[in-house]
Amino acid sequence: MRTNSKNPKRNRTLAIVLAIVGALVIMGVAGVMIGVFSNKTQNISPSFARGAINDSGEYVESDVTLYTKNSFECRGLKVALDYDATGEYQIFWYNEDNFYLSCEARTNDAFTGATPELAKYARIVYYPILEEGEEKISFIDIYNFSKQLNISVDRYQEFKPEDLYATAKLNATSDVEVAKSAGVASSYAFIKNAKMVGTNEGGQILANFAESLTATELDGYNVVKINCSDVSKFILRFEKLCEGEIYHAYYYNSDGIAIKQAVEIQAVEGSDVVITVPEGADFVCFNVYPGDLDEGGKEIPIVINEYLPR
Repeated sequence: MRTNSKNPKRNRTLAIVLAIVGALVIMGVAGVMIGVFSNKTQNISPSFARGAINDSGEYVESDVTLYTKNSFECRGLKVALDYDATGEYQIFWYNEDNFYLSCEARTNDAFTGATPELAKYARIVYYPILEEGEEKISFIDIYNFSKQLNISVDRYQEFKPEDLYATAKLNATSDVEVAKSAGVASSYAFIKNAKMVGTNEGGQILANFAESLTATELDGYNVVKINCSDVSKFILRFEKLCEGEIYHAYYYNSDGIAIKQAVEIQAVEGSDVVITVPEGADFVCFNVYPGDLDEGGKEIPIVINEYLPR
C-alpha cells in the first residue's frame, strides 16, 4: 500500500535556498538604498530652449544657442560635456533673489570649481556647433544638444547667505574710544552705546570717522560699520522701525575720510531697500536705534544680509 510522506531532507534544502535568495534580495535592496542616500550629488536635467544670456545676466533672443529657461539651485555645481560634443557652454550665477552676480568664461572643459559664496541659483548657455547651412537649432536638436551636457549638484542644497550684520556683531565693542583708535579700517564692527552724528557742520563735511562717532548714554543705541569696498549694492531689510522712518548711511574711504554728507534712507517696516554704494566708498556706518523701550523691546531694525559685488 502506497502512502504520502514528506521528504525532510528535500524540505530543508528548499528552506535553505529560499532563505539564501531572500537574504540576497534584502542585501541588494539595502545596497541600492545605501547607494542612493549616501550619494552626496545628483544629476539634474534642466529644461533648455533657444536663447542666450547677455553680460547683464538677462535673456536675449538667439536661434543658434540654448539656455536654461529657469534658474536652478547650484550648490556643488559640476558640468561636463560628452566626449564627442563639439560646443562650448557658459555658467551664469545669481543670488537668492535671482539678481545676477557674475559668469564663468565660455569653455568646453569640465567645470569643477567652487560655487560663488553668494550664488544660490545658476543658468547655463550652450553654444553648439551647427551643421553647415543651418541657421537655427531645430526642436529635435534642442533635445539632442541639451543631452550633451552632464550637470550635477549637491543632493542637499544648503545655502546660507552672508549676514554682514551678524559679522559686525561678532566684532562688537562697547568702547567708543577703542573704536575710534582702531579707525574705520578695522573692517566690520558693532559699536555699542554709540551713534553717528550729522556730517554737515556749518556747510562743511566733518573730516573723518572719529569725529562723527559719538558716545551716548541712551541704552540700545548702536553703530554698525561694514566694509563695502567690494560692494556695488546691498539690501537693507527693515524688520522693525523704531525712531521713525528716516535712516542715514555714512560713507568713508579707507583713510576714514567722509566722502559725502550722510545719505538719507526712506524705510518702510517689513520692506527691503536696495542701496547703491557711492564711488570711492570703502566703509559704511548706520545708526541702529533701540526698539520700543516702553515695552522692553530692543529689536534691531536693520538687517543687512546680502550684497552684489563690484
